[in-house]
Amino acid sequence: MRSAPAIRHVMFDADGVLQDLPGGWIAAAEPFFGERTLEFLERSYEAHLPTLAGQGEQMTILAAILTDFEVTLPVADVYRGIWLGIEPVAASFAIVRALRGRGYGVHLGTNQESYRTAHMREMLGYDALFDVCCYSCELGAAKPDVAFFTEAAKRIGADPPTILFIDLFFTSKELPTGCPLVVSVTTRTLPSSWPKNSRVSAELLPAWRLFPW
Repeated sequence: MRSAPAIRHVMFDADGVLQDLPGGWIAAAEPFFGERTLEFLERSYEAHLPTLAGQGEQMTILAAILTDFEVTLPVADVYRGIWLGIEPVAASFAIVRALRGRGYGVHLGTNQESYRTAHMREMLGYDALFDVCCYSCELGAAKPDVAFFTEAAKRIGADPPTILFIDLFFTSKELPTGCPLVVSVTTRTLPSSWPKNSRVSAELLPAWRLFPW
């Protein structure tokens, strides 16, 4: 039996892996929506799903929702207060740099709409940190669509079985059927634990062990 190809590239999800929203979405939205916060978040989530695949305009959609909720603050202020409060996880960034130092390709693979993509590029420096950045709005497909993973592999320029994708999924049932990449599920941000995947190359472990979790 032929052995599986060695992992030579690692692609990271952003939210919950490389970056956090302090306090979470409810805390971020509550100053604007009060008792209707959960209602707003559910409505917003559904309305904005197409923007993750590059369809529709984030601010136009949000403006319509704010009108329905009788929120009169500028759309840009509400967007900034909820979506742009993300903070990078320093230890996760250190892991990325350690893997690169050991010769691995390091890449970003994340579901984002265009405005948050621009913020992550300009303010968080992801384009400088990673070899290839795959934002769903630019790929034209969002996870867990297999098209996202297929296009990401093309942009990385490597055989899919050599790419380990570390992502945050709520349950293993949400893993995409037919995904060409090796997918590892994390339950929290990377500094909390080594992702569980039997295919992970043992060469990756020393990089993780550089950090005293």
